[in-house]
Amino acid sequence: MRWRKYGFHLEIPPDTPLKEIPFCVVDTETASAWSGGHLLEVAAVRIHHGEITDVWDTLVNPQTTIDPQTTAVHGITALDVRRAPLLHKIIPLLSNRMAGHVLVAHNAPFDEGVLSISYARTEITPPRLPFIDTLKLARTLLALDSNRLQDVALHLNVASDTYHRAAADALVTARILLSLMDRLEREGTGDLQSLVHGFSTAVLGQSIAPFEPPHRLPQLMLSIYARAEVEIIYKSHSGEHAMPVRLLTAFKFRDADYVEAWHMYFKKRLTLRADRIMKIGPLPWP
Repeated sequence: MRWRKYGFHLEIPPDTPLKEIPFCVVDTETASAWSGGHLLEVAAVRIHHGEITDVWDTLVNPQTTIDPQTTAVHGITALDVRRAPLLHKIIPLLSNRMAGHVLVAHNAPFDEGVLSISYARTEITPPRLPFIDTLKLARTLLALDSNRLQDVALHLNVASDTYHRAAADALVTARILLSLMDRLEREGTGDLQSLVHGFSTAVLGQSIAPFEPPHRLPQLMLSIYARAEVEIIYKSHSGEHAMPVRLLTAFKFRDADYVEAWHMYFKKRLTLRADRIMKIGPLPWP
């Protein structure tokens, strides 16, 4: 109730001291470098009374192609996620872990985008929870040449042997937050309200909004509601292509409208820019 004017789903009093705030540190790995990329791995590390209490992580089957360039970063391959649970099974579990917590991430706008579009893909409403950004904390409180996660961790003596995996990065981020608690208090950030005002860079769900279909395709919204199997003509960078798809859902992500679809020939999920759908019509076969 106290956070109503911000729209947060949070019942923690604003004057809660830093070390009494329940935090949930999250980290994500994706199938592409885009912040709207399909979720491959997610971790949640919870902090209660200034102590790490539990670590949860899971792989996710994205049902789409994994960009080799991102595999080169995190090492996750199609074989690793082949038998992993699907996204619609994971989001409710993640919601339960995040409920009632202030979220934390390093470069929070990226993870907020990944998680928010994941909620949109599953048509589940995300809880509006603020993100505290340890990247902003580091930039404000530390005088470092680089504020990358591994460099901040090294400076604070909480470095890990592993990076670019969700559980490892979330644990390091949690340790960075705990390492900076005393400095925050000395700088005058002694409670939740001052922490949110000074170091929140994102709110879960802020990147998504209702879909606005192109005016030239009035039948698109009805086709999405019907989960219709259709042929679309899609304009990509290499030209126009006919695609047989089953339409799944649609949403606005940041400044663009997207349609989520299942490619019926290649058997994979697609996230398509709505403004690049040139035509929509019946499948060329019965």
